[in-house]
Amino acid sequence: VVAGVTQNKPEAVVIVLLFRARGEEITDWRRRFPYADIIACPSKEQGGTPEQTLLIADLALASAMRQTELEKDVLLAVDSFTGLWSAMLEVVGDDSQRGADRSPARTRMREWIQNAGLFGGEGPLGGSLGGSLSIVGTLWHTELDLEEEAEGELHPHLRLFEHILHDTTWRIPLSKTLAHERLFPAIDVLAANSTLETRILSELEHNTRVDIRSMLKLYPLVERQIILLNAMDDAHSPESILKSILSET
Repeated sequence: VVAGVTQNKPEAVVIVLLFRARGEEITDWRRRFPYADIIACPSKEQGGTPEQTLLIADLALASAMRQTELEKDVLLAVDSFTGLWSAMLEVVGDDSQRGADRSPARTRMREWIQNAGLFGGEGPLGGSLGGSLSIVGTLWHTELDLEEEAEGELHPHLRLFEHILHDTTWRIPLSKTLAHERLFPAIDVLAANSTLETRILSELEHNTRVDIRSMLKLYPLVERQIILLNAMDDAHSPESILKSILSET
């Protein structure tokens, strides 16, 4: 996502916020994106406290919001939301499923995420003044064990997915199965969705996308990924991708 933004909208301000990142990861980010602001929150191993982590995260968010007042479009990329959520839970001492369910960290996380888009011309600044703020991030999640959930024994980090999902406009689920088969990008395309599809796609593109998904549903995960990747290699538009899929099936 960051590479796509820097390539297609080089005038955008890119801020990358890292949690619990190893030194080599931080170095890799800075080498790959020299014009982005790479901010690494201190980890416990580095002597940092949860309070310090949240302070730096909030300052990064505030910086992004202030830059939109200068009519700049800002991307805040967070790796990961789970690290941010963990620090919020640690600050209030909620280290259990039931604690996370009623924790004030839920409100704090939701308010943090909802800052995206506030300065897009129709927010508090009013009129056409101000740029835009987009927040994207990674999130650790796995299938919930219903029995563990009923007993209140789930890891509190797993509660994040349901707490903020309804506040997101798009999501891209990654698949361990596809990664194991080395089929990259390891995205489960049928589970990926956006609430803005009808706004960012033309009617023809949207209808073509629906047709593609309908065709791919007929095949198991690995097989449909191979079909899709082959079609994308040979095509340059949604319509040609659909034609390629139809020819393979």
